[in-house]
Amino acid sequence: MDAKAVKSAAAKYQEFILPPFGELMDASGIDAVFALANMFGGSNVYIPSLRTIFKDCIEQDIIHQYKSKSATELVKLYGFSERHIRNIVNKK
Repeated sequence: MDAKAVKSAAAKYQEFILPPFGELMDASGIDAVFALANMFGGSNVYIPSLRTIFKDCIEQDIIHQYKSKSATELVKLYGFSERHIRNIVNKK
C-alpha cells in the first residue's frame, strides 16, 4: 500500500476514518496513526489510564517532592488522597 496515496485519501475524506483514529489523527497527526497501525495493526491493544501508565514515575516524583512539599500540596498536584500519598512515601 502506498503511504502517500493513503495519506492523500485520508486528508480528503477524514470523516470516513475509523473511530477513534480520526480523533487520534486530529490530536497527533497522521504519522502517529501510521506508527500505531504499523506497531499494533490487527491486534487488540488495551490502553490503560495515564495514572496506570505512569504509576512508577508518579510515585518516584511524590517521594522526591515529599521532602520539600506537604502531603496536602501533593494531593492537589496528583489527585491522590493524602493517605495514599503517605502510603507511597512510607512503602519506599
